[in-house]
Amino acid sequence: MIKRVFKRLQEYIKVSMSVIKEAQQLPGPGDKRGADGTKKEGSDFREERKRKVALVIAYSGKGYFGLQMNSGFKTIEGEVLRALLDVGVIPQDHYDSVWKMSFQRAARTDKGVSAAGNVLSLKIGVNMPDLLDRINEKLPEEIRAMDIIRTTKGFNSKNHCTGRTYNYLLPTLAFSPVEENATFAYRTNLETIEKVNEILEKYKGTHNFHNFTSGVKPHEATAYRHMWNVECGLPFVRDGVEFCVLSVSGQSFMMHQIRKMVGLMIAIIRGFAGENAVERAWESEKMDIPKAPGLGLFLDRLHYSQYNTKFANDGSHPKIEFSKIKDKLQAFKEEKIFTEIIKTEVEENSMIQWLGTLHLHTCEDVGPDIIGRRDFKERVEEHREQAEAEANDSDNEHTETKNTKESSETVSESQVVKETTEGTATGHSKANDCTSDQGQVRTNSATVNQSSDCEGHVIDTTNQNTDCEDHVTSVKDKCEAIDDTSKEDKDGLKEIVKSVSS
Repeated sequence: MIKRVFKRLQEYIKVSMSVIKEAQQLPGPGDKRGADGTKKEGSDFREERKRKVALVIAYSGKGYFGLQMNSGFKTIEGEVLRALLDVGVIPQDHYDSVWKMSFQRAARTDKGVSAAGNVLSLKIGVNMPDLLDRINEKLPEEIRAMDIIRTTKGFNSKNHCTGRTYNYLLPTLAFSPVEENATFAYRTNLETIEKVNEILEKYKGTHNFHNFTSGVKPHEATAYRHMWNVECGLPFVRDGVEFCVLSVSGQSFMMHQIRKMVGLMIAIIRGFAGENAVERAWESEKMDIPKAPGLGLFLDRLHYSQYNTKFANDGSHPKIEFSKIKDKLQAFKEEKIFTEIIKTEVEENSMIQWLGTLHLHTCEDVGPDIIGRRDFKERVEEHREQAEAEANDSDNEHTETKNTKESSETVSESQVVKETTEGTATGHSKANDCTSDQGQVRTNSATVNQSSDCEGHVIDTTNQNTDCEDHVTSVKDKCEAIDDTSKEDKDGLKEIVKSVSS
C-alpha cells in the first residue's frame, strides 16, 4: 500500500516538473523573447535575477508635475522608469505595474521642487556593465542617476529613512527693513544672520507643528515632529543677487511645514510678529502664519543611520550614504538647481512680490512694537517723507488752518453772545406780558423770534405759560455757558425765572 502511494507521488512530481519547465520557456508579459523561448534580436532584456537596489537620483523640478508618476503628466519618476525600461533592466510589465518590482520613493516632492539627493528602492538587473552611464544617456539633462547601491531584500527607501534634510535658497532682501524698498541691491550683515539663527534655533526639538500645515488638529499625534538642525549659512552673491541657504533637518515633514517655518522667521525679522511668535505657534490656538514661496525649496539629502547600523556595519551590505558622491551632488546642485532658482527669482521676483503681502498675516496679536494690518501703510508712508521743505510747508499749512479755525470759533461765540443778549431782553418782556395778563389768549408775532433757538416756532396760545418757561430755561443755559456774559444779564435771568414760576 505504501509502495503504491509513493509511486504515484513520484509520477505526480515528475509531471509537475515538466509542466513548470514548459511554462518557463514561454514568453512572459514583459519578456521580449519569442514564442519559441529564444531572445528577440535587438533586445537588451536581461534574464538574470533582479536585485534590490537603492537608486540615488538628483533633479531640477522646474517643468515637472512633481516626483510621483502620474499618467498624462510629465513627472520625474516617469522619466526615470522610462530610462530603465529603455536600457533593459526592467520589463514592460514592471513599468506598467511598479509594485511588481517593490518600487518605493523615499521622499515625494511637489510640483517644481528639486532634489539634490533622493532615493528610489526597486528591483532591477544589475549585471550590465556601465549601467549608471547607460541610464544617464536615456535621461534628460535636468535628471541624473548618481549611484546604485545593493541593499537587503526587505529594504524600503521610505520606511528605512530616519531623516531628511531640506535646503531653502533665500534672497537676503527678505531681511531688509520694512521701511525700505526690497531690491536685489540689498546686502545683509552678520548681525542679521545671527538674529536669524537665534530664531531658527527655537525650531529645534520635538514640537507641535499643527500651525505649520493644514488639516491637522493640535491634539493629533501626527502634528508632533522632531527637528535636530535648523540653521542659516553665510550669504553669498550670485548674478548680482545676495542669497543664503537655510538648512532644515528633521525626522519627517508635513505639507508646507518648511515654507511656513521660513515665512514666520521672515515675519519676525521684518517686525510683523513678535519674537515669542514661535513659542506661541506650539500652542493649541490657531495661528495665521505666512507661507514663503516654494521656489527656493529643494531636498538636499536623506539619512539612513539605523539601516547602516543594522545591516552595513558587518560589511555584508554597503552603507547608504552620500559621502562618496558628495562632489557630484554639489556640482549638480550648483549647475542645475541653484542656477535655475536664481534665474527664476530674478525673472519673476517671487520673493519681492510675496513680501508685499506679508502684512496681511497677523501671526499674533498686534502689540505696540509690532506692525499690524492697519498701521502698516501709514508707517511706511511716514518713513518715506524725508523732504524737509515739504515737512515745513505742511507744518505752516497746519498752523494757518488752526488759526482760521480759532478765528471762526471766536466769531461764532460772539454771535451766540449777541443772540443770547437779545433773547434775554425779549424773554424779559414776554415774561412781563405773561404776568400782567394771566388767563388771556394772546397772539403776539414778536414772541416768535424770542431767540435764535426758537426761530420759526409758532407759540401755541393754549400753552403760553409753558412755552415761556422753556424759553427762559434755554436762555439761562446759554448765558451760563458763555464766560463773558455780563452779571446784569444773569441777574435778569434770575428775575425772569422767578416771575414766570410765580
